[in-house]
Amino acid sequence: MPLDVLVYQGPGVSELSLYHTLATLNTLLKPNYTVRAVGAKLLETEPWGPSCALLVIPGGRDLPYVQHLAKATPKIKDFVERGGAYLGICAGAYFGSARVEWEVGTPLQVVGDRALKFFPGTSRGCAYPGFEYESEAGAQLLDITATIHGEDSEQTFEGIYYNGGGVFEGADTPQMRALGVLVTARYPNGKPAAVTCAVGRGTAALWGLHPEYAIPKEPYRSVLEHSSQKDSSNIAGRESRRLELMSGILAGVVGPIVSAFNPYFKPGSDGVKEFEDSQDKFRFFTGQSDRIAAARKEAESKTEEETTKNTPVRDIVVYEDTIPTTTDAPLFDISLYFKALQDARRDSPFIKQTNWGVGEVLLYGEVVTSTQTLFDKNINLLTTMPYPVLSLATVQTAGRGRGSNMWLSPLGCLQFSLLIRPSREIPYNRTVFIQYLFGLAVTEACRKVMPGPEGERVRLKWPNDIYILEADGKTKKKIGGILITTNFMDNALHAIIGCGVNVLNPPPIMSLKQLYPEGTLNPALTMENVAANIMATFEEMWRTFTEAKGSFQPFVDLYLERWLHSDEQVTLMTTNPPTKVRICGINPDTGFLRTIPEQGGDTKPIDLQPDGNSFDMMAGLIKTKS
Repeated sequence: MPLDVLVYQGPGVSELSLYHTLATLNTLLKPNYTVRAVGAKLLETEPWGPSCALLVIPGGRDLPYVQHLAKATPKIKDFVERGGAYLGICAGAYFGSARVEWEVGTPLQVVGDRALKFFPGTSRGCAYPGFEYESEAGAQLLDITATIHGEDSEQTFEGIYYNGGGVFEGADTPQMRALGVLVTARYPNGKPAAVTCAVGRGTAALWGLHPEYAIPKEPYRSVLEHSSQKDSSNIAGRESRRLELMSGILAGVVGPIVSAFNPYFKPGSDGVKEFEDSQDKFRFFTGQSDRIAAARKEAESKTEEETTKNTPVRDIVVYEDTIPTTTDAPLFDISLYFKALQDARRDSPFIKQTNWGVGEVLLYGEVVTSTQTLFDKNINLLTTMPYPVLSLATVQTAGRGRGSNMWLSPLGCLQFSLLIRPSREIPYNRTVFIQYLFGLAVTEACRKVMPGPEGERVRLKWPNDIYILEADGKTKKKIGGILITTNFMDNALHAIIGCGVNVLNPPPIMSLKQLYPEGTLNPALTMENVAANIMATFEEMWRTFTEAKGSFQPFVDLYLERWLHSDEQVTLMTTNPPTKVRICGINPDTGFLRTIPEQGGDTKPIDLQPDGNSFDMMAGLIKTKS
C-alpha cells in the first residue's frame, strides 16, 4: 500500500496554507503515512507515483501552478487516473477544475481552461467578495454543511475558514453526478463548496474553503477577533470538529484500513498490534515471517494445559505494498485474482463514497470457521472496517446457510462474505432486494466466465439459491446459495452478503465444472476468475441500484428471465386448505413472491415473503419455513 503523502511546495503556494496543511496531515496521518513537502522538479522527473497515496496542492495562486507545474501535470493526471488521490485546497481546487473564472471584470481577473479537469466544469470565484492578495481582509468564518465520508446525511461545521475560494458550478446536476461528481460540502447559501470526483480509478477532492487552518492559531484567531462569531469560549470544541471534518476528507481519498482500528489496539508481545472483539481476538502482523516467528515462540512457551484451550485468535497478515505469493496462499492465487478483477472492472468508477472497488480489499483465509460469522459476530470489526471488504476462504468448517442450515464447503467451492454499507437513501424495506440483486450478479458473472450454452444453464431459484438446469431442460440441481445479514449500529446499516458457489467440485457434488463434458476444459473457469467477475458484476449492479434509491425495477426483466419459476404452478401449504397458485413475478415494492390463485373466481394476488417461506421446488410446494 502506498504510504507517501506529498504536499506541493513551490511558486504560488501560500506559506500559511502550506504550514497548516503539513501540520494537519501530520496530526491525522502519522505514523501510518509519511507526509513531506515536494517541489515541481520532483513531481516532473521522479517516479513518485507508485509510493504515493495522496498528492495535495494547497492554497495560494492558481496561475503560478499552471506555469510551474505544466510539465508535471500529465504525470499528476495519470497518477490519479491509475488509482491515486488528489486533494486541492482553494487555489489547488481551481487548478484541479476544467475551467477557472475568477473575479471576472475586476483587475484581479483570471479566466482560462485547466489541464487536470478533475472537476469537469467551471470553478467560479470568489464565492464571497472582498478578497485581497497577501491579506485576510476578505477572509470569513463560514458555517457550512458537509457530508463526512461514509455518512449519507449532512452535518453542520461552524466557522470554517474561507478566503477567495470558488463555487463548483453545476456540480449537483444529474449530468455531473453521471460523471462521478459528488457535492461534499455547501456554503451557507447552499452553493457547492467542495466536490469529490471519480477520475478513472482514482479520486480527487476539491475544496473552496480552508479546512486545513487550525482554529487556535493564526490567521484564524485574528479573523475570529474581527468576525460576528467573536465568541472564543469553545475553541477546543471547534478545533475537534475541524479535525473531524479533515479526517472525513482524508478518509474519502486515502482511507487507511489498519489505522481505523487504532482506538481498539492494545500492545501485544513483540510489538504486535492486537485487540479483542466480541467473539474473536485479532492480531495484526506486518509480514508472514513475523507471524510465523510469533507462532513458534507462542508454541514453545505454552504449557500443555494452555495448548488444549481453544482460544479463538485470528492472525491477520497485512500486505501493504506487495501481494501474497502462491507460497503464502497455495490454494488461491491472489495475484491472479487481482489481475482478473482489474480485467473485469476495466475503468468502472467506484461506488459512491468508497475508496476502492468491490473486491479490491481482500481478507483471505485458507481455512476458517465461517466468513459470515467473522463479520457479524465481531462488532468492532464490523463497524470499523472500511468498506467494501471481501472475506474469502478456500475451506469453511462451519459455513452458514439460510435459517439454521449449514453450508458444506469442501475444496472446489467458492465461499465468501462481502461487507457493504447501503446508502441511507435506500429505504430499509428495500434491502430485501439485495439477495435478489446478488443472485443475479452471480448468474451473470457465471455466464461471462462460461459463454455459450453451459453458462446459460445457470439459473436462479427464489429467493436466494443458484441452480443448474440440466441439458434435458427439466432436472434442476443446486450449486450455490446466498445469505444476507444486516445490522444497524453506529447510526449505519451494515449488510453482509454471504455466498457459496460450487465451481470446481468433483461428483457427486454438482458444480459449474460439470456443465462441460468430461475431458473438456474452460481455462477461464478458475476460482479466482469466478470470484473476480462476481465482484465486478455486482459492483455495476449495486451502483445502479443505489442511484435508483433501492428500486429493483431496472433489474426485474432480467431477473425473471434468469429464474426458474415463470408461470410455474405450485401449492401453497400456508393456507387451509392448501391453495394451487401460479407464480407470476415479484412484487416490485416489497420483493415478495407474487402468485395468482388457479381455482375459484378470486384473482387477487397472494404475495409471499422470502424470509417466512420455504420453496420445495421438487415437490412443487411453498410452506412455512421451519
